[in-house]
Amino acid sequence: MPENLSWPDSGAGSGGAGRPASAGATVATVTPEPVPLLAAKLAVAPLPEPVLVRSRLLARLDAAATGPVTLVRAPAGWGKTTLLASWFRAGMAQRGAAWLSVGPTESAGRLWPYLHAALTATVSAT
Repeated sequence: MPENLSWPDSGAGSGGAGRPASAGATVATVTPEPVPLLAAKLAVAPLPEPVLVRSRLLARLDAAATGPVTLVRAPAGWGKTTLLASWFRAGMAQRGAAWLSVGPTESAGRLWPYLHAALTATVSAT
């Protein structure tokens, strides 16, 4: 619900840059509505059937995940999602890892609430 606030009395006429002219004028503050989140974006991607277990890559990923952030980068179609989903499902993501599926049309306004939810769930689980 909006809250009425009064501007401080500047002592000078019109109030200037966007401020009301009268000292007793009130303005409404706007509180953003919570963004509804889709649980599917925070769930580990399903593995294709059949899936080839890449033990060497899983071991490399586990070794690389010793830092605070690990980036997996490769061209489209090279198996990044399959590798990471395999890693999650094999229980190798024991240090606490967040999953977030992001599409090409995501905006920053939609990304941050999802990232916050994914990281919060990870911190709560550890």
